[in-house]
Amino acid sequence: MTKYLKKLIGHRKFLGLLDKLAYRASTFVLVILFSKILTKEEFGLFGVVMSLFMLFSILESFFQTATVKFCATSPNKKIFDDIINSLLHLKILSFIIFILLLGGMWSWLIKAYHEPRLGEILVLFPCVFFLYTLRSHFVSIIRAQRDMKRLLWQDSLFSVINIALAFMLMKHITTAKEAFMMYLLSHIISVSYLWIRYPQYVRFQRKMNWNITKEIFHYGKYSAFIGMGGLLYQDLGILMVGALNSVADVGAYKIGRMSANFLVTISQGILLTMLPEVSHLNEDGKVAEVKKIYDKNVNLQLLITVPFFILSLFFTQPLFHFFFQDKYAGASTVFIIFAASGIVRCYGQSQGAVLAGVGLLKLDSLQMICTIIVNVLLNFLLIPPYKSAGAAMATVVALSVGTLMKKHFLNKYYFVKQSTHSVKPEALSLTPKV
Repeated sequence: MTKYLKKLIGHRKFLGLLDKLAYRASTFVLVILFSKILTKEEFGLFGVVMSLFMLFSILESFFQTATVKFCATSPNKKIFDDIINSLLHLKILSFIIFILLLGGMWSWLIKAYHEPRLGEILVLFPCVFFLYTLRSHFVSIIRAQRDMKRLLWQDSLFSVINIALAFMLMKHITTAKEAFMMYLLSHIISVSYLWIRYPQYVRFQRKMNWNITKEIFHYGKYSAFIGMGGLLYQDLGILMVGALNSVADVGAYKIGRMSANFLVTISQGILLTMLPEVSHLNEDGKVAEVKKIYDKNVNLQLLITVPFFILSLFFTQPLFHFFFQDKYAGASTVFIIFAASGIVRCYGQSQGAVLAGVGLLKLDSLQMICTIIVNVLLNFLLIPPYKSAGAAMATVVALSVGTLMKKHFLNKYYFVKQSTHSVKPEALSLTPKV
């Protein structure tokens, strides 16, 4: 028994599961806490602010997958350092673009949501984005090295910081701006720790390797579409509910979605080591092994998401009534819809990891564009009559469309095609190929 426990605790997928649990726990606790202590209008504004920030942070999607991919397959320390230096240069560029986008959309955002107070919070966006993208840089490198114990430790520490700050400052947080400032403070503490602990990951030099930089950018431009779609799945509904209905209606959608996604996305912990594993196997031409990893990850996630959906049908409504009474009417319906989407995500997320690992990001970005178009159109059709439930239905239908497209691409361009041809390993060239 002791030997089995040691093996389980040291297993990467188990550690990845704990990591996702730790990271999502803080988000879940903060959402529940803020939903209780803030008024319905202030909590709705906070939901819009966080979704706007994540939407602007799509720029970071250029680097998350690219960092994991390139750092996981770097052949030596010299190239590893060159990769980090190139990533830091590209992040500076993304920060400049972030400032320009924010400045260009400032007036339009305030008018769209009829919230003058929004401008007071938008001022904080550049500082939070700088810390957010830097923290993501550290986390992605740790993930690339598949050191799940270090990843679990730093994400657990970030969760503890978030929850501790929330309870310490609870009596002083009465507005959306104050809640967002707490989010800023938690990132300051987390990034300071990571910088002290891993200074080798921020070795910035004025001169950079242009070949590596170009490869990262070329790879990243496709992963950006995929990251953008992932964020839009989560935040587009909030933004459009706030714009098409009212900021106050955002609360029900955010509570229902966050509550469901807390448990559903725990299954994503299984996927944390999948991308680097697929990358290595693909370079060795082991297509059959890639298929086995894909099937295994889907089955493991289904063991979590299917029972969760069944339980949600029976217990969601009474639990939401107990915690919130009628403050966020409709949140239980949103919860059940997103619980059902977890089953679809088991396939879609695993398919996405394979597409990224074997360099078929161009195809993945194509399905993402189609999915976003479907999501936006359905939001316009369903949000006015059904409010938060309409936004949830639009997201799930769009997610299903994207999953079917990814399945088609994998079967046609990789599993079937490569099973009859040998895959030649590539030493460093990670440029996506179709």
